[in-house]
Parts: sequence; structure tokens; C-alpha cells
Amino acid sequence: MIFSTALLVFGLIATVYSQSCSVATSGALNGLCPSGYTLITPTTCCPTASVVRSTTPSSSCIDKINPNTGKSDCTGMKSYCTNSAYLSLMRDQCPSTCGYCSRTVTVTSTPCVDKTNPRTGVNECPGMKAYCRQSDYLTLMKSECPKTCGYC
Repeated sequence: MIFSTALLVFGLIATVYSQSCSVATSGALNGLCPSGYTLITPTTCCPTASVVRSTTPSSSCIDKINPNTGKSDCTGMKSYCTNSAYLSLMRDQCPSTCGYCSRTVTVTSTPCVDKTNPRTGVNECPGMKAYCRQSDYLTLMKSECPKTCGYC
């Protein structure tokens, strides 16, 4: 009951963390993104190399207080900091505990490359380019052929 009340209170307080994408985004499937992508909202994926994270300056980067107890619940909920279902909530409520207090960080990842067919060792992506924007193949193509499809 207390945790549910805390979550409700957390949801009513203003956001102190923002995350954006420097390129076009794609939809998330049940809150999940393909390899090489980062969930930036509950329904949006961004190529990891293009994620720009901005948080409040450290002087204002403080954990929120539970109004029922007058104390922060963040230390006891630290395990939720990296849980995708609670990521937005934890960024808002527990930026200090979760380590979200830097001004701006650009996340980089490995170079953008297409995968090769493990049986043949050949990159088959150029011949599959027509599937890049077809909804039935979108997730697969983002994972297998990000360079050919222009996802990074």
C-alpha cells in the first residue's frame, strides 16, 4: 500500500530529467527496443548513438520527498533505477540516488554496421533494403541492417 501511494505521488510531481533523440525515432514494442536502440519514452526507441540526455544541474538534483513520511524513499527503491518499467518515474523522483545528475551526456555505442549472414559471411542487407520500412520487418531490419536502412 505504501509503495502504491508513493508511486501515485511520484507520478504527480514535475519531471526533472529529459531525454531526446537527435535523429528520427521508431516505435517501441511493449516497452522494448531492438539491439543498438535505447528506450527514450515508454513508446519510443532511438539509436543509442543518437540519444541526448539532459538532467537538472547537480545543485537542483535532489531526490523527491514522500509527503507521508517526510523522507525520501529512493535508497530503498534503488533497484528500480534501471528497470525499464520504472525508468521515467525514477528519473523524476530519484535523480540523485540513481545517478542522473549530470548536465548533458551523449551516449555513444559501437559503430553502425549491418550484420552478416552467419552461414555465408555475406552482408545481405543491400538486397533487403525494400523491407526497411515495412512494419512486419521493422524490428528485424533495425537489428540486422541498421546502416543500410539508415537507422544510425
